[in-house]
Amino acid sequence: MVATGFMSCNQRYLAVAFLSLAVMFTGLCRAGYNCNHVDFAPKYAGVLFGLTNTLATIPGMVAPIVAGALTPNVSKNPYQSPEEWRNVFYVCAGFDLFGA
Repeated sequence: MVATGFMSCNQRYLAVAFLSLAVMFTGLCRAGYNCNHVDFAPKYAGVLFGLTNTLATIPGMVAPIVAGALTPNVSKNPYQSPEEWRNVFYVCAGFDLFGA
């Protein structure tokens, strides 16, 4: 995820590859906790998954707000703010590591 922030516009294919790898590794982490609902409480696994999935949706709603706050100069000139986008990728990578 962090390597994606260091790619330039000319390296967009490599950036997509890095981003795809990051999402792939995040998916490996998700496989571990999706089955835990059945392990912990088989009778209430559906209710537990519904509650935890609802709570897990909150970061998806907050992420655009945080990305907007971390990239205030993008609307002025999107090509002059790579450092701001690196900060966004650092935050994403931190959450991925914390979640793993």
